[in-house]
Amino acid sequence: MKKRSKILEIVAAKDVIFALAASGVCVAYLRGQRSNERLCFLNVSPYEVIRSLFFNKASNSIITVSVYKHDNFSSLNCRSTPLEYIRRREPALGFSLFETESLRFPGFVEFDDVNGKVLTYSAADKVYKVWDLKNYTHLYSITDDNIHEIKISPGIMLLIYHKASCGSHVPLKILSIDTGDVLKSFKHQLHRSRKMDFIEQFNEKLLVKQEHEALNIVDIRTGERTEVSCSQFMTPSAFIFLYENQLFLTFRQRTVSVWNFRGEKVCPPFPELLLCGMRAS
Repeated sequence: MKKRSKILEIVAAKDVIFALAASGVCVAYLRGQRSNERLCFLNVSPYEVIRSLFFNKASNSIITVSVYKHDNFSSLNCRSTPLEYIRRREPALGFSLFETESLRFPGFVEFDDVNGKVLTYSAADKVYKVWDLKNYTHLYSITDDNIHEIKISPGIMLLIYHKASCGSHVPLKILSIDTGDVLKSFKHQLHRSRKMDFIEQFNEKLLVKQEHEALNIVDIRTGERTEVSCSQFMTPSAFIFLYENQLFLTFRQRTVSVWNFRGEKVCPPFPELLLCGMRAS
């Protein structure tokens, strides 16, 4: 805490601003009439390194995800601290979350603000669990050694399984995020000799791209498929889905592009996204 460090993340939570430094130190400031007043450090131990922050609007609290020196910084520890305690400069009054889970790498925790859920993965038990973000109640568990990845969208979860041994397809399941019930199971056909670039989900649309192959946009309910040639759509480094506008952004090197789900590159329909085809500064 005695050394300056770059700021990695800034989170605004009502009248409190949190700044997380690369060193793992997190500081809370009060904004408003007493602007820039430092309230407290969120690190409740000198050996705590905070990795990320999440503002839980449902409980009006800040969640910190930390690692500690005593286990070589290998396990994630979550703590919820109401903003009321932060304003009173009493961050130690926060309480631990998911203590029953072993979140040692490659275990993880993911907060989903849209659906009001938390997804944890305990690598030791190979169990995925879904929790209610309002009160951290455990809702259901998913135990399946063949799951490769889970993607979350409004109302649903996509379970992506390891490719079939023959390499001809990848099994997929769509689950209700609220109950864990299977809504649909299906297989997406693949080119055997091509590696998988990505599988992404946006509501009822599935985006699948293999190396040197066209982008496939698949409607999960109807099976309708749209292809975008690899010369038009090159594999991006990141996505951002714009739920209200039914569009998605792709980032490749320093170029940002906007696409619709007909596979067309479009100009953004609102001023703040006038980035299409431009180089980021």
